[in-house]
Amino acid sequence: MRYVHMALRFIGLESPHNTWYRCQICFDDRLLDRTTSFDGIAERMVGYHQELDEAANSNDPTTRVVLDSIDMSWLEQRIDCLTSPHEHIPETLDWHKIFRQSKDDAHCIGIIVMSGEETCRNLLNTAPVMPPDNFRGEGRVYRLRELEGADDKSELRWKSEHFCNISIDKDFEKLR
Repeated sequence: MRYVHMALRFIGLESPHNTWYRCQICFDDRLLDRTTSFDGIAERMVGYHQELDEAANSNDPTTRVVLDSIDMSWLEQRIDCLTSPHEHIPETLDWHKIFRQSKDDAHCIGIIVMSGEETCRNLLNTAPVMPPDNFRGEGRVYRLRELEGADDKSELRWKSEHFCNISIDKDFEKLR
């Protein structure tokens, strides 16, 4: 849940000032590093779902922001994938799947992907993204800049660039 709060703070939804946009947070086990122990992941996601479900009628403004931001259907789908009776082999998440999901939402203006260092390194080194000049590792935020002249048919369309350090640049409002 700390990543949920970090995402909300990053885009300004935990700020005392009202924003004109909303976000949709999708918990996704496929963003975990392969070195992560997957034992207990399904149970933790079920626990998150139960906590969110129990808080559904809350009138607390901070709780409402969290509840209104989380895609419960998505969370339920991922729980179903993890708890289905057939042997579960975690599917990898790639740019094609990430971008396809955003294309289904005509109102989507941006995507924030929060992952472990290994998964981040793999994503940033996979087309259609050109890797950063220097991958700085854990605690870093990267943004994608569209390459000049690139289009939907280009093999490389985006350049990943170091944006800020989470551990140093804690006041994300200054970065927007």
